[in-house]
Amino acid sequence: MRRDTVCNNLNYSIKMSDARSKKDDDLTKKSSIVKDETLLDLQSRYKMDEQIWTASKRGFPFNIPLWFVIALALGTPIAASFLCFESGNAYLWKAYLFTLCISVVAYFVTDKAIEQFKESLEKNGLFGKDLNKAGVRESKPPVPEGLGIVIAIVFLMVTILGQVLLDFTQAKLVEYNAGLLATCMAVLLGFADDVVDLKWRHKLIVPTIATFPLLVAYNGVTSVVVPRFLQPFLGSIVNLGILYHIYMGMLAVFCTNSINIYAGINGIEAGQSFVIGCFIFLHNVIEIYLGTSPQIVSQHIFSLTIIIPFIMVTLALIKHNKFPSKVFVGDTFCYFAGMTFAMVGILGHFTKTMLLFFLPQIFNFVLSMPQIFGIIHCPRHRLPKFNDKTYRLECVHNHFTNINAFLRIFGPTNEQQSCNFLLMVQIISCSGALFLRYVVGGWMY
Repeated sequence: MRRDTVCNNLNYSIKMSDARSKKDDDLTKKSSIVKDETLLDLQSRYKMDEQIWTASKRGFPFNIPLWFVIALALGTPIAASFLCFESGNAYLWKAYLFTLCISVVAYFVTDKAIEQFKESLEKNGLFGKDLNKAGVRESKPPVPEGLGIVIAIVFLMVTILGQVLLDFTQAKLVEYNAGLLATCMAVLLGFADDVVDLKWRHKLIVPTIATFPLLVAYNGVTSVVVPRFLQPFLGSIVNLGILYHIYMGMLAVFCTNSINIYAGINGIEAGQSFVIGCFIFLHNVIEIYLGTSPQIVSQHIFSLTIIIPFIMVTLALIKHNKFPSKVFVGDTFCYFAGMTFAMVGILGHFTKTMLLFFLPQIFNFVLSMPQIFGIIHCPRHRLPKFNDKTYRLECVHNHFTNINAFLRIFGPTNEQQSCNFLLMVQIISCSGALFLRYVVGGWMY
C-alpha cells in the first residue's frame, strides 16, 4: 500500500510539473507575441534585424512604455473628476457624463474611420516615407499622410452634437460657433498645406486668418491682473484693450506652429497634443472643484465639452501614429490641435495657464528661432540622424530642436524610446505648470 501511495504521489507530481511547464511555455509564447508585435511590423515593412533592434533598447528611464504615459496622463483627470465633482450639481454631471460617453464613441468611430480612409489618401498621392527607418528611401513603403482631417471631422460632429443636446446660453453658443468655425478654417487651411506644401512664412499667415471668427466673437475681459511686485507702479489691473486681442491672435498662431515644429519622430505630434489636452482637462477639474465663481465654473464646464472629445479622437490617432507609424498626422492635425487649444484657452479664459502647458514647445521654439527666421540655414526636415547599424537616432548638431537636444544630452536612443521619454518630459513639465499656476501664482497675485 505504501509503495502504491508513493508511486501515485510521484505520478501526480510529474503530471503537475508537466502542466506547470506547459502553462509557462504558453505564457512565454503569449508574452513573446506581444513583445514582438513592434518587431514583426519593422521586419515586414522595413526588413529590420531582430538582434540590432533588441540591442538598440536602453534601460530605465528610457524604457517607459507608451501605455504607461497614456494611462498616467488620462487616468489622473478622470479619477480627479469623480473624486472632486460635487454630487448635487446636476448640470455639471449631465454635461460631463454625456461628453465622456460620446467621446468614447468618437474614439471607436475615429479608429474605424482612419482604417477606412488611409488607403484613399495614399492612392490620391497623400503619403510620405519614414526617414527614421532602415533601408533606402526609394524602396521604403509609403505611409498615408494627412489623417488629421479624419479625426477633425469626427471631433466637429461630436462637438456640434454636444451643442444640440447640452444647455448653453445664447451668448455662449455664439462663442462656441465662432470657435468651431475657427477650427473648421484651421482644418481646411491645414489640409491645403498638406496638399500644396506651404512655405514657412505662409504658415504664420494661415492660422492668423483662421482666428478671425474667434476674436470677433470674443466677449470677455481684456484686462490682466498685475503681479504684486508691479502693483505700486501699474495698479492691480491693467486694461490692454485691442492689445489683448492681438495677444490672443498671436497665441493661436503659436499653438498651431509650435506643435508643427516639434515633430520628426513617430507619435510625437499626437502624443504631445494628447498630454497637453489631458492637463487642460485636469485644470478644468481643479477650477470646477475650487468653484471660485459660477461664471468660472461655467467657463470650465464649457472647456470640458470641447477638450474631452479632442483627447479621445487624438488617442485613436495615436493608436495608428505610434511607433512604427502606419499613418502620418500631417499639418492638418497640427493646425487642428493648435486651434482647439487656442479656442478652449481663449473662451475658457485661461490663456496664461495654457501657455504654461506649452513650456517644452516654447523651449523648442526658442531653439528653432535662428533657423525659422533665416539666420541659419533651415533644412526642410530637421530630423535626427538614423544609424542603420544601431537602429538608434543620433543628434544632428545644426538641427536646433528639442529632439536633437535630447539626443545630444542623453546620447543615441531608438525612436520609440525617444518619443516615450519626451512625452514623459511633457507630463513632468505640465505638472510643473500646475505647480506654478496654483502655488507660485498664489504668491505673485
